[in-house]
Amino acid sequence: RKAFREAMENLGYRKAASAEEASLCLRMHQDKKSAWLSLAMEMPEDLDKEMELLCKIAAEMHTPILYFMNFDSDFLYVAATDGKNVQHVHVGFIDEDDDEENAEAMQSLSNAVVKAGADLGVIFDADCDRAAIVDASGREINRNRLIALISAILLDKKPGATIVTDSVTSSGLARFIMEWGGVHYRFKRGYRNVIDEAVRLNEAGIDCPLAIETSGHAALRENNFLDDGMYLATVLICEAMRLKQEGKSLSDLLEGLKEPKESVEIRLNITESDFRTVGRAAIEKVMEYAAFAPGWHIAPDNREGIRISFDLDGEMDNGWFLLRLSVHDPVLPLNIESDVEGGVKYMANALYKVLANAEGIDFSNLEKYIAQ
Repeated sequence: RKAFREAMENLGYRKAASAEEASLCLRMHQDKKSAWLSLAMEMPEDLDKEMELLCKIAAEMHTPILYFMNFDSDFLYVAATDGKNVQHVHVGFIDEDDDEENAEAMQSLSNAVVKAGADLGVIFDADCDRAAIVDASGREINRNRLIALISAILLDKKPGATIVTDSVTSSGLARFIMEWGGVHYRFKRGYRNVIDEAVRLNEAGIDCPLAIETSGHAALRENNFLDDGMYLATVLICEAMRLKQEGKSLSDLLEGLKEPKESVEIRLNITESDFRTVGRAAIEKVMEYAAFAPGWHIAPDNREGIRISFDLDGEMDNGWFLLRLSVHDPVLPLNIESDVEGGVKYMANALYKVLANAEGIDFSNLEKYIAQ
């Protein structure tokens, strides 16, 4: 939503809190290109009256007007008028770095599948470039499970292929892809990043049929690497139908996928205006420490931020954290996973000791988690 507002402002859209203020705003700028952006938190009592006034202003000023109201946490109401006609639309938003708002929708889908006795449930985001599914038991198949599922389908047809994912995938997924005869290629967050890298690998002669993010963005080579959740869902539905004829289900393909006992994402806000410099300095500090710290193992396939694996409770490579700089925001997302109980908090505390004196970073979220 923040990026959307910034983009609107960059396009020359003026802010106003009411129709009257919009009129004044347009008269002040008088550039004949201005529209206005309202960030009202609730629908007006009389929307028709509000729009009638906006039509009048648009006709008088010979200027199209866009009207935005953020009356719901997940949607914007948008109206546009050229002084003659009014068009309405609802626009949905999903924040890619925060899955909290998806939880209720996924649970609702799970309940519906179980209640209906369905074989499969499918869910998309607003523009259908992201997808996830639910199996007959109501089990959510998203994030690492979704990547594992589509990887298994593709690798069953042609072993040896490379699967490009974003950087926050689990170590269990990497082992799963390897056991299916594939190569896991961890890259960067951002669906455009993983798609572009998959295209580049294919051009370099590396067999790479899939680029996918844990957020549900997926692009298949057979679909010209379009970011297309609908296509992914269609592939999964077709495979589900084929497996059902054999007395199997999609979930059977996920046998062997080891999932962490604990996982958490903690967002460290950067308080300095030059957040990229502060973020890179923090990552470099962790890298320098990890190079000589016993029990800290720098991931050999690091392509974003710094990923450190740990040997917990006498076992090898059964916990890790990834500290990276957000693609857009002044934030250092910290992802931690552990195959043993208590491992996440142990690694969080170990990292905090390394970074505690770093300037320009708000550690309150990390401190709250450690104190739990």
